[in-house]
Amino acid sequence: MNLNWLTVILASVLSYLQMDFLCLLFGHLFSTALKPVAVQNPFKNELLIKFTFVMRIYWKSDTILQWDLSAFRSLYLLVSHAEAFPRPPPSPPPPSLLPPIAQPLSLSPKPCHLNLSSFAILSIAPLTAYVAHHLFAARPRSGAMADQATPWPLRPQLLPFPSPLPLPLLLLFLLLAPFQDAAADPARDADVLLKFKETLASGGGDVALHNWVAGSSPCRANVTQWAGVLCNLDGSVRGLQLENMSLSGALTTDVLVDLPALRTLSFKNNSFEGSIPDMSKLRALRSLYLSANEFSGAIPDAMFLGMQWLKKVHLSRNAFTGRIPGSLVGAARLLELRLDDNQFEGHIPDFRQSGLWLVNVSYNNLEGPIPHRLAKMSPNWFEGNADLCGAPLSDACGSPSTKLSAALIIAIISITISLLLVVAALILIARRRKKEEEALTTQLPSSKSIKIEHLPADKPDHRPAHHGGGKKVPKEEQGKLIFVKEGAVKFDIQDLLRASAEVLGSGNFGSSYKAILLEGPAVVVKRFKEMNGVGREDFHEHMRRLGRLSHPNLLPLVAYYYRKEEKLLVTDYVFNGSLAHMLHGGHGSNLPPLDWPARLKIIKGVARGLAYLYEELPMLTVPHGHLKSSNVLLDSAFEPILSDYALVPVMNRTHASQIMVAFKSPECVQSGKPCKKSDVWSFGILMLEILTGKFPANYLRQGRVGTDLASWVNSVVREEWTGEVFDSNMKGTQGGEGEMLKLLHIALACSDTDADKRCELGEALAKIEDLKEYDDGHCLVVG
Repeated sequence: MNLNWLTVILASVLSYLQMDFLCLLFGHLFSTALKPVAVQNPFKNELLIKFTFVMRIYWKSDTILQWDLSAFRSLYLLVSHAEAFPRPPPSPPPPSLLPPIAQPLSLSPKPCHLNLSSFAILSIAPLTAYVAHHLFAARPRSGAMADQATPWPLRPQLLPFPSPLPLPLLLLFLLLAPFQDAAADPARDADVLLKFKETLASGGGDVALHNWVAGSSPCRANVTQWAGVLCNLDGSVRGLQLENMSLSGALTTDVLVDLPALRTLSFKNNSFEGSIPDMSKLRALRSLYLSANEFSGAIPDAMFLGMQWLKKVHLSRNAFTGRIPGSLVGAARLLELRLDDNQFEGHIPDFRQSGLWLVNVSYNNLEGPIPHRLAKMSPNWFEGNADLCGAPLSDACGSPSTKLSAALIIAIISITISLLLVVAALILIARRRKKEEEALTTQLPSSKSIKIEHLPADKPDHRPAHHGGGKKVPKEEQGKLIFVKEGAVKFDIQDLLRASAEVLGSGNFGSSYKAILLEGPAVVVKRFKEMNGVGREDFHEHMRRLGRLSHPNLLPLVAYYYRKEEKLLVTDYVFNGSLAHMLHGGHGSNLPPLDWPARLKIIKGVARGLAYLYEELPMLTVPHGHLKSSNVLLDSAFEPILSDYALVPVMNRTHASQIMVAFKSPECVQSGKPCKKSDVWSFGILMLEILTGKFPANYLRQGRVGTDLASWVNSVVREEWTGEVFDSNMKGTQGGEGEMLKLLHIALACSDTDADKRCELGEALAKIEDLKEYDDGHCLVVG
């Protein structure tokens, strides 16, 4: 039972017991206590409205007739903040007995947020009072109470409701009252962000946020227009992702209170310093990322008090001191807490959140037992704290050790020296074996051989004691394949080495092999050597994120392997090969050329898969990043499957800018940075390649032949010989020329050199979904 219903019940009891004075005094104290904060907190506003209205209804029955209209008038003023409307001049009770809320209030322009449960209480309260009054009023009372004046006059029978006004007016307020948050206000959001930018001006904000300018909007629907801004579908600002921008100085978030839809704040990998900004006013915040800065000092214990929606707090790699804030225990929805690589001291609070799965406090100065609720977490998340004990650490919490004897100390020193000698010998042996065993050789069916480097399972990477990338993978997973696809057949590195292997190719990222396991399906193993700039923790986190993706047009990640020098990604094997092979190299095979219906089906599938990536990975500027025909695979039904997607965050920046397709977009060539529409440009070029059968020069490095498709197709359209642009090997086009031309224009709109004029992905998807195989009335929709 919540506070709202307790309020109603208490008011009912006080009224029925004829304790008018206590009832009014309770209402006066309650509303007076809430009034100073009512204009700041819409939820307390709502509670104030409900209680005051209940006080009105539970007034003496002989004044309900006179004051029911006044009660609804007060409710209306609180809900809509409108001017007082005229009311009949009834004979009011003495002014001293009026509840204080009867006088007009000076309210904030923010509307109250009332929900259906609020009005249910307001509707039930007067009816309950009325029924209770008439049921019990006819019973005469005995003793001294019978001679006293009663606020509920004795009546021999049920009478009509004192006034017909309350219920119709209540229905009117149900229609007029605001049930949801106020509509998005781009101008307000822009003004707030510009004020926030001014606080960053001395720390590099003018350079990093150069496109935050007055007169423009930060969001256009859910598409960001300003750097680092995350947007909702209604155009409101959902979050700030100001990462890796070399921002410095002190950080203040006071002005961000006026962003009602703000849910995420990320200032990772900057140089902010000083105390942590006050977050207590951002009650609706879901995620807070302040890792890898230079914040210092103690965090106030009440910093996160009242932040019931908080789910992720990342404060690692700073210089925070003092105790872990106890208010984090009250964040009921907390899922992730990263405090590693700081200088926190004291005990770990007793976290009891049911959904809390990650608490990383490694490399601090914490002490005492680890709370029981955290005992099943990884021990790596608690290492680096000399005085921590208990599960999951191997150090049990026991009584203080007694003073060691001299003989025992000598024995310990002797054993330590012996162990050091043994370790030194093992290191020498391991180095010798490493020189002797560099690679394992696997025979191919064609009598060729390939060399797959031996991936030792007993050589995990080591992280410095006070620097690096946060949590580690559990020791039992180091040096092993880590599976992320549910239901996948499990195997290990040795199974891959024993499997028959076939070289599929050597691309810009590395080599690919098809491995047929002795017991299990055929898989593809890709070796990446241009990912050594990403830390272990960031790599594992991103791979787990990719493992959660599931769509018919995406190639699922089965497993991965991490080593500092190289990484392996394991995926399913797709039998029909790539779209590039079908378009440009498959004519000598047994597979026929792709006809018009098949090409339309492929384009629709690619559009759906790309739209899914945009929806699931909104934090990435280019959710795919490397969309081209060789990364579109075809299954047995010629359904397209996208591969090599979402790898930009883990690729070396220099290599990505030289190789990946999104970085070849016109805007990236000019500015050096891709944008949200760079993947749309890649998709437009891919559609032109499918329609024309020509290989695009946009993807090629110097020395290879190709055609700048966008420029060539535009020149063809201008010269009005559009029909010549389509692939001459494409069959099944009769009767579908009109639909083909529509698709051609969509492709040109997606590949526009001006990113601002370029078609939005959602708009392109909708138009493509409407396309059919044929122009006449006998068309068959491809889907």
